[in-house]
Amino acid sequence: DPSGRYVFFGRIDLFAPHEHLGRVVVDHKSTKSIDETWRTSWRLDPQATGYYWAALLHDPSVRGFMVNGIEIGKLPTSTIKCKTHGVTYPECRLLHAKFEFVEVRRSVEQMERWRQQALQLAMKYEWLVTQVGADVARIAAYAPMEGPFTNSCRWCNLQDWCAGGHHSRVEQL
Repeated sequence: DPSGRYVFFGRIDLFAPHEHLGRVVVDHKSTKSIDETWRTSWRLDPQATGYYWAALLHDPSVRGFMVNGIEIGKLPTSTIKCKTHGVTYPECRLLHAKFEFVEVRRSVEQMERWRQQALQLAMKYEWLVTQVGADVARIAAYAPMEGPFTNSCRWCNLQDWCAGGHHSRVEQL
């Protein structure tokens, strides 16, 4: 927010030139399979929106956001030789990796809605901590586990806290 009370932070992997768009933000993501489900998962991804928004604040020449998908599929771990490379699979595993770029498009309006929602959530969580404090049972009542239903837990750094039935340290909030 403009006052600096709430700060969005993350680590952008790369700023890179793009042949058609100009300067873009690139985020590297590994996956077991680059398929249509994986590609479409980026359409409304909040991390992509946040990074794009933050990049524009610091560099108005940024014109896009790209996900660099790195597919590292499961291969046999035995001493079976790969038919393509003639060596065991553990020796040529990375040669089987696939790469694909996915462009993530966001309008100015979408990024502004993301910013407003991020501020609303920050205020909600601030209220939660001030009202509920360290009482784990009360936090569970005020903070239902919505993420598993919306797939928003995908990269959340509090996964262990939720998966542990709210028994981990509350200070991590």
